[in-house]
Amino acid sequence: MAITPDQLDIARARQARGESVTAIAAHLGVGRSTLYRALQPDGEPPSDVGAAPHLAIGQRQAQAQARR
Repeated sequence: MAITPDQLDIARARQARGESVTAIAAHLGVGRSTLYRALQPDGEPPSDVGAAPHLAIGQRQAQAQARR
């Protein structure tokens, strides 16, 4: 599901007031990942989430194990 420009305006305003993306997404009836993508400047994905978010999780786990 795509997010409309009006929904994006609402989301940005609510986020500026400190509301969580999870709560905003629930209010708007869109997925969290959809909203996170829409809120990124220039459509850039969040730094630790891309086409394969499970790899980012695996990388974090590997880093944690390497620190042990």
